[in-house]
Amino acid sequence: MSETARVMSDPVPCAIARFAAFSAGTSPIGRPSAQPIVVLNPHASRLHDATTRQALTEALVRAVRERTGVAPRIVTGSVEDGRAAFAAAAIERPPLVVVAGGDGTVRQAAAALSEAGVP
Repeated sequence: MSETARVMSDPVPCAIARFAAFSAGTSPIGRPSAQPIVVLNPHASRLHDATTRQALTEALVRAVRERTGVAPRIVTGSVEDGRAAFAAAAIERPPLVVVAGGDGTVRQAAAALSEAGVP
């Protein structure tokens, strides 16, 4: 089984990719010129492995690009990088923000984006 197939058979990344594809096509929010954003926390336990992280990143980029027609901006790095991306997304209101990480990363995204109405 290829690394991409293994990652996509895992329920968590698969659910993230499905959410990305569903939300991008149904959201009335977002500006046409705003670029979708994919935020990955490399410190999350399931994303420590570089091969796994790369396979997930590629799968998410494909899903976002197929649905929106636009390549997403990829943000990885520190917790501060994630917070900055979420704060910028709350202002820019992109058509889609996809988050891959642990509970803390998802909580930060939800807190930053919930009132902005960004999917």
